[in-house]
Amino acid sequence: MAGRCWSAEEFFQTSKALAGLDERQVRRWHSWKRWVTLAVLAYAFLTVTAVRERAWHPTDDELTPITCHDVQRLFVMLFQPTAPDLD
Repeated sequence: MAGRCWSAEEFFQTSKALAGLDERQVRRWHSWKRWVTLAVLAYAFLTVTAVRERAWHPTDDELTPITCHDVQRLFVMLFQPTAPDLD
């Protein structure tokens, strides 16, 4: 039982950091439920993407496998607009 509580706590800590679970202040039940659902779905997407990438492209012993943080950083770099070059 203690191991399951630890994994649930780890899930909430990681989802707060990656999916913004704690970045919203809501006052009603329905808006809170929508925000939590979106945050958990975003975290599930990051997790599934990282697991599928590990299964499809195994790494060498020298490299670390891709994590959810890496997937999130790659998506931010992909969709974030770049600053125009001022030269």
